Amino acid sequence: MRCASWLFSILSWLVISVVGTGTAFAAKGTLEEQQQAVRHMRDEVLAELYKQDASARQKINKAEGYA
Repeated sequence: MRCASWLFSILSWLVISVVGTGTAFAAKGTLEEQQQAVRHMRDEVLAELYKQDASARQKINKAEGYA
C-alpha cells in the first residue's frame, strides 16, 4: 500500500507540473513539433524530481505500469 501511495504522490506532482506548464499542449506546429515539446517537458519534470528525490529514478524504473 505504501508503494501505491508513493506512486500516487509522484504522479500527482507530475500532473500538477504538466498542467502548470500547459502551454506546450497549446503549441502550434506540426505533430512532430508538438510531440517534441511534450517530451522536452517530460524530461524537465523528471530531472527536477530526480534532483529532489535521489531514489525516485530507481522507484519509477521498478514501478509496474511505468511507460
